[in-house]
Amino acid sequence: MSRACQYEQSESFGIVICEAWLFRKPVIANRVCYSFRDLVEDETTGLLVGDEWELQEAMVRLAGDPGLCARLAEAGFVEALSRYTWPRVAESIYKALEVDGVTSPLGPRGDHADRRSRPRPSTGAAVAVANTPSGAQTRPSTRRKANRPTADPRVD
Repeated sequence: MSRACQYEQSESFGIVICEAWLFRKPVIANRVCYSFRDLVEDETTGLLVGDEWELQEAMVRLAGDPGLCARLAEAGFVEALSRYTWPRVAESIYKALEVDGVTSPLGPRGDHADRRSRPRPSTGAAVAVANTPSGAQTRPSTRRKANRPTADPRVD
């Protein structure tokens, strides 16, 4: 069985750990990193280590104990599916942004069902104006780009 080891000192979330869990791989993570300590439950969903010696011990443990690998991998898989799928993350963000009963226009589960009924902005009606570093305003080029299709010249 393969293993995943994430030994960063600083990480904002730890998506590599969640991806390893989704592939049912046991993980070893650095306990010094706050997000890994928050994400991985030591000896349950993975192994947390604090230095190179603990990392080496954890690697030897996993290499010699297939039962531990399977247990950590399965617990991580369950954790990833229960907390870190996109619908779950969207729901968590929605709940975090909900203040005093005020909700976002996406709906209670982050649904985008009303997207089709919303008017789309016109792409040709407005001309963008950009400021150059010198402060002068310029209009975007109207020349045809090589990859953009042109109108069929055979159609009048």
